[in-house]
Formats: sequence, structure tokens, C-alpha cells
Amino acid sequence: GLGDVYKRQMHEGAHDGPRLRWIVEHHLRRFFAQAQSFFSDALPLIDMSQFYYALIGAMSHAFAVAPEFKLVTGHDALAPEFMETHANTVVDWLIDGALVQQAALDRRAELVSKAGSR
Repeated sequence: GLGDVYKRQMHEGAHDGPRLRWIVEHHLRRFFAQAQSFFSDALPLIDMSQFYYALIGAMSHAFAVAPEFKLVTGHDALAPEFMETHANTVVDWLIDGALVQQAALDRRAELVSKAGSR
């Protein structure tokens, strides 16, 4: 399942070697480039490397540690209703939050520019 993929990736990603390099070249670099292309226009002042890995971690960690999650929270991370709610929460928190941060940075730059032109 989803948690298993994340667990395998966590294991492979922790050890620099031929398997990791193959995964990066055949999959991860392309995924990162696609995400960077998709988000960078809307979030030009946000570091895409930090954003990308924060998004991946936020989206997948609860599923990778589903038994722990259930013991700690009492919720089943693998239940379909939880998955949908979790995805919406991450979008609200991370993506919408990044857009708000970008808007604030744009506004600040605009004010600095106006102040400098006086």
C-alpha cells in the first residue's frame, strides 16, 4: 500500500548507493521537476526543495506509521475517510499556507519598492 512505498523510499533514500541513484534518475528527479514546474510560478519566492519534501512528508508519514498513528491518535490512517480528510488538511495547511506566504512576500516587496521610489 501507500505506506509500504513510503517505507521503502525512506530506507533507500537513507543510503547512497546504486539502488538510490537508479530511483533518483528514473523516478524522483522527474517527480521533483514536475512539482517544481507546477508550483514555482505560483510560489516563486518559496524554496521548492523544502516545499517538495515538506509536502511529501506531510502527505505520507501517517500512512507509513499507520499502527503507531492508530495507537497514538485512535484514528485509522488507512481508512478511506481519513485519507481524504488528511489530503485536504495537508492542502489547506501547506499549499494554501504557502500561497498566503507568497502573497505576503509579494506585498512586502511592493511596499519596499514604493518606499524606495519616493
